[in-house]
Amino acid sequence: MGLWEVVGYVVLGVLGVVLGRIGWKLWGPSKYNRYDKVGEIAGVRECLFCGFVRDMERPIYEDEHLLGFNDISPFATRHILLIPKRHIKNLLALKKQDLPLLEHMKDVAQKLAQSLGTQGADFIFHKPAFNSILHLHLHIMVYPLTRPFLRRLLFNPCFSSTIDSTISSLKAKST
Repeated sequence: MGLWEVVGYVVLGVLGVVLGRIGWKLWGPSKYNRYDKVGEIAGVRECLFCGFVRDMERPIYEDEHLLGFNDISPFATRHILLIPKRHIKNLLALKKQDLPLLEHMKDVAQKLAQSLGTQGADFIFHKPAFNSILHLHLHIMVYPLTRPFLRRLLFNPCFSSTIDSTISSLKAKST
């Protein structure tokens, strides 16, 4: 990775964090680009993933807390999204009491990846300014990757957080 590539990632990462904190997104349909005053998506009646929790007929994984299904735009031969059934908007909305849920997500993600006979997998959350859907979702990307360049761009530490680093930062959170 060259110096300018690193500088580009850092600049985009800082920009994404700043815009995420003030409620702007960097991409996605225009109706998702602003939050209303109570933190809901302006002009959207229901979260897409909350609708999946209610209506999905054949998920890859389901228990009382989580739902897993294939990503419609995969970055790997198997790219699964694991979501909490309870609506949590993004990483910033996580509280210390969500630690058991995150640890359960990690356990389920590892079991799903192992069940696919993988040589390795990534378990990643997008940071808030880079969420395409405003419902917390863990990407389980099983190797080999089908779009390695895009994965390197969108799933680098400036734009995303691993499940382990998310759990560590939540444990360090005071409230």
